[in-house]
Amino acid sequence: MKHNHVVPMKLEVVQSLYEIVNIIQKIRNQDDKASILALARSTIVGLDDQEVTGLIQSKSDQGDWYSHLIEQIQITNIKSLLTQCRELCSDGTPFTALDAIVDYSTISQ
Repeated sequence: MKHNHVVPMKLEVVQSLYEIVNIIQKIRNQDDKASILALARSTIVGLDDQEVTGLIQSKSDQGDWYSHLIEQIQITNIKSLLTQCRELCSDGTPFTALDAIVDYSTISQ
């Protein structure tokens, strides 16, 4: 008889994996305001309520929400990560983008 062993995962790991998948989905629809604001609040980007409010207020009618988020991010490595993920997804290589996010996240630490 074969036993399947389920390894319990820490909630933080599960939440991070969920957010990683969501980032890939959000990159595909860069002008979905709700999705991009959720990305901004995620543990990977980490904006607080005041910063999200500033993000909303500073958005002009020009450009998409994802580009606006990247422009407003002050932390260089997060800005680079989001830019790199967009480039990788637009090249048709979302799994490479997934690797980049995992490398950046606390999952690999």
